[in-house]
Amino acid sequence: MRDRDLDRRHLNFYRITAQGRFSDAERVRLQTIAPAIGASVARHFQQASTATPDQNLAALFATRVPLSALTPREQEVCRRILLGFSSEAISQSLGISLHSTLTYRKRAYQRLGISSQNELFSIVLGLLAGPRGLN
Repeated sequence: MRDRDLDRRHLNFYRITAQGRFSDAERVRLQTIAPAIGASVARHFQQASTATPDQNLAALFATRVPLSALTPREQEVCRRILLGFSSEAISQSLGISLHSTLTYRKRAYQRLGISSQNELFSIVLGLLAGPRGLN
């Protein structure tokens, strides 16, 4: 089994009425694997809670349109904008000139069809809020 297949696996402990109750053998098997399931769930939530804001943003930028359409450098600049860095601080942290930082920001905004930092925040908040109108 490949590692990527492990990410797609899931467990389902639901049963429909036609399946009836779990048998004694099934309950024994579930009790045997329960500690492993509990440890896996705990590790999942521990990893999620220890991610830094920049790691969370990096994951969002890597996987969600329209942010994933930006170049890696444009993504780095936008992530730092979202973290509250000034243009000067972004330049310093990335080891590039202020002019380059401003150029990357301008290109990113053009690709996203926005013209302000507030609109960048709006895009990210919209992605974090998830799909709408699915009630």
